[in-house]
Amino acid sequence: MKISSVLVPVVLVLCGVLVTQAYEDVALEDDDFAEFEQFDAEDDNANDVADFETAEPSLPKPKPAAPDQFQSSPEAEDDILVEDEDNEFEHFQDPEEFEGFQDTPPKTSEQPKITISKVPITGRPRWDAYWLEGALCVLLGAYALAYLAGRARNTALATNLLKLHKPLLEDNFTLVVYACFLDLSKAFDRVAHEQLWNKIENRGAPTAIVKVLSAWYKAQRNVVRWNGVLSEPVGLSCGVRQGGSMSPVLFNLYMDDLNKQLTQTQVGCSMHGTMVNNICYADDMVLLAPSISAMRELLSVCEKYADDHNMQYNADKSEYMIFQSENTPTTDLPLILKGETLQRAEEVKYLGHIINSRLSDDADIERQRRAVTVRANMLARRFQRCSGEVKRQLFLTYCTSVYTVELWSSHTVEAMRRMRVQYNHAWRALFRLPYHCSASGMFAAGRAPGWAALLRRRSASTRAVIFASDNPILCAVRQWPESPLHDTWRKYHVSFLR
Repeated sequence: MKISSVLVPVVLVLCGVLVTQAYEDVALEDDDFAEFEQFDAEDDNANDVADFETAEPSLPKPKPAAPDQFQSSPEAEDDILVEDEDNEFEHFQDPEEFEGFQDTPPKTSEQPKITISKVPITGRPRWDAYWLEGALCVLLGAYALAYLAGRARNTALATNLLKLHKPLLEDNFTLVVYACFLDLSKAFDRVAHEQLWNKIENRGAPTAIVKVLSAWYKAQRNVVRWNGVLSEPVGLSCGVRQGGSMSPVLFNLYMDDLNKQLTQTQVGCSMHGTMVNNICYADDMVLLAPSISAMRELLSVCEKYADDHNMQYNADKSEYMIFQSENTPTTDLPLILKGETLQRAEEVKYLGHIINSRLSDDADIERQRRAVTVRANMLARRFQRCSGEVKRQLFLTYCTSVYTVELWSSHTVEAMRRMRVQYNHAWRALFRLPYHCSASGMFAAGRAPGWAALLRRRSASTRAVIFASDNPILCAVRQWPESPLHDTWRKYHVSFLR
């Protein structure tokens, strides 16, 4: 390959030089560029010329000049030009000037033989431009061949290099994410009221609102029922109401300083330029870290905050998970929380959504499929005698509320097909339709969304919420249009347009 890549340009250049030299070696005859050919004069043509000469009028002879007239020195003859006005039209009287232009055409019947010289057609005003253009074409061809040969060689070299070092790259440069799911023991019951009011006031809340909340919780009394007997009413200095509409908001305000402390560590995972190390919703918290040492640092911050704010972590219910590729080896070092070792899990249910280490949604799809089956059987059994409009409203209420359906981005075709078939069977069972009827036709007749329409509706609604939110994590998702989530949403709508 090296020899051919060097020889090919050299051969092309030599060929171009030989071609150029061939043009120079061609010997051109003297009459190749003659404008007219000389013809042999015949007898009759000679007679015509003689007649022309005899018919020529005689011109008067000039008088001889005197010897002393117009004499000048030899040095002045070179600088003085004398024009004879009498000889101004002398060339018209020269018989050779108008040779071949007789008044009458020649009497011979033989056609004149005209020889056209073979002159190379260049289209250029100069011969050197033609030669330079030829040399340029040869060089461009040589460069093109060298590029093709070099490209093929570099591609083969890069492919072999990747195959050789692929195991090393997979072992050392594969992305690994550690996720720790923490469980707070009785989190809502351990919120200290005085610390909560101070945090709310420090965030700039009006003093009147702080006083109203403080008076509201101080005025409440609680009793304990034991074997049908009630204890004396007592007041509580900690805890927020279970099931109250304001309780999650108050708890988030109480734990907001922990989020700030975790962010200040500058340890976590980067998601499209945004550093993320914790995700919290009320008392459900997830820590994210790229290494085991970073996860230990985040756990130490959480332990210190829990000791300062009367919180307690349940190590038995807390667990961690490692997200990685199949061929990536990881060091499974222990994670310790409050002196207890956390267990590693392969599947976790977080906020009602099943997450596994392979990031596959098949398990969550199967859970939702079973939930739709149970609801459809309940509706078909209890409301079989209701009108069609009542059944339609029940179906829209119980069967279309598929939880986290808009987050399914990594799943198999078979899992999604089973979910779609079960969704269609739920409508057929509720309205007692045959299983061979058209799915699109029955949903169109009943004015209900089909499975594909439900996916488009839920994905569009979630996308609108993400684009209208100021949350930094949702902003990172919005600024990452190449994410699997956005690809799945586009697939739902593009397949509908097709």
